[in-house]
Amino acid sequence: MDNADQEIDPEQEELRRKKQEKLLAKKAAAREAQNQLYRVSDQFINYPDHHPVTFRVACKKSKINYEHLTRERNFSNHTEKEFFAGWETLCLQVCSDQLVEELRQQQQCFGTVFDRKNEIIRRLVGVRDEIQEIHTKCLTRLRNVIDYYIRLKDYLTATMLKRYETESQALLKAFREEVESKETFSSFQLELLDASLAELLSKMKQDELADREWLLESNNQNISAQVEKCEIICDKKFTEMSALYQRLRATLDDYFQTVLYPERKQSYERLVYYTELEQQAIDQRRCQLSVLQMRKTQLDHTLTIAHIGGRRKLRTRNNYRRLLEMKLKLLKEQQKELDVEHHQCIKWICSFTHRLKNVLSEHLTWGNKIAKVGLICTQYETEQDQKYAAKRFQQDEEQCAHNEHDDMFSTLTSKINRVEAINIILREERTRLRSENNDLKTKFKAYCALHKTTNPEQLVLSGHEVVAPVCRAIAVNFQRQKVFTWLCLNHNILTIRLGNSPHDIRHLEG
Repeated sequence: MDNADQEIDPEQEELRRKKQEKLLAKKAAAREAQNQLYRVSDQFINYPDHHPVTFRVACKKSKINYEHLTRERNFSNHTEKEFFAGWETLCLQVCSDQLVEELRQQQQCFGTVFDRKNEIIRRLVGVRDEIQEIHTKCLTRLRNVIDYYIRLKDYLTATMLKRYETESQALLKAFREEVESKETFSSFQLELLDASLAELLSKMKQDELADREWLLESNNQNISAQVEKCEIICDKKFTEMSALYQRLRATLDDYFQTVLYPERKQSYERLVYYTELEQQAIDQRRCQLSVLQMRKTQLDHTLTIAHIGGRRKLRTRNNYRRLLEMKLKLLKEQQKELDVEHHQCIKWICSFTHRLKNVLSEHLTWGNKIAKVGLICTQYETEQDQKYAAKRFQQDEEQCAHNEHDDMFSTLTSKINRVEAINIILREERTRLRSENNDLKTKFKAYCALHKTTNPEQLVLSGHEVVAPVCRAIAVNFQRQKVFTWLCLNHNILTIRLGNSPHDIRHLEG
């Protein structure tokens, strides 16, 4: 143990440590300048007052995580100061030159460990800032889409309510004109929806190209190691990604083929069919009423003639009146039944629109989830990932002509693989820190073992009192008790934090 410590040159160790500090300072300055540029570019985008509730909640969560990392960094700096302060006092109390040199070497080792730990925390803070900026950009894009859909929904609900009020007040007047206006309005809305979908697709493609260029510029420094990790993950997860690809594709095909167009067409055809039937029934009733009115006038004329003729004619006139009253009652009852049927049809249309709104909201949430996963994964995409995905998901030209969303699924699969690669890298860093922690434990145990020697010369050099052989056991126990009290005082200082959760704290126990 002593020979191994003597071979280490403290001057070389000090020079190496100074070089590492300079490199770390340069990297931190470059990263801070890059983050400052991103913050200046995003000052005109962040308007939290106009954002929805989901955007505010996400900002709160990101602020909480950022404060957690700052607390981690402050905790590490505080523990470092207290640890080295206690170490300096221990070095001053010890009288042996050899022990002083060993303590200085141990101090340098602990200093390098703390520097590594602080650099890891600084790097995590920088990565968290970059992820937060990307998250804000994605939320602004989603906010615009959600606002557009909300305005469209409000407009549709307002127009439908006005139309129902006019129908109830007008009592089926000019029903044909209203049907024609509905047809023109529905065609106009379909054209608006098609135009909006085309604009959204073009915007998504443009944003995707911009994100690719930005990611290529930001990830050129660490391409080789990350690409190897991604290839390993792609080989392991190929079957899972292919199954996910087929599943997503089936759901989207069902959505575009069975939900959007056919249900609208069927509802429109049903409305046209029921309106035509109602119009035919109304025309028939009007014809019957006109015929009966003519008959009534004729019968009134005959009744006047019968009244002149005598009582017998009066009886016939009364009988005809009764018959006409019965027929009028029947016609009124039929008119009431038609009104009831019309109200039922209106209720059915309202319920159908409500169900259609719920279905569209569910599909919108599903699409938002897919878009969030894809946008989060964009920051880990490279050209080699695209080439590797092209080998796996290469299709024929005929299938690409029929399916317009193949590029979207290929980008999603390649981006999800990037997240798995980053998780593996973080896991390896945690294991490395645990191994360093174990090495520090062994060194500290060896240092504690030095105080258990019984040689009088070594005890004099280390600053302990020499007593008679009879009282040697009592002196040794007293010396052990002093060391134990010093360890208990500094027990809360000798901690190394691994990860972000309180479950990852490991104490150095002697």
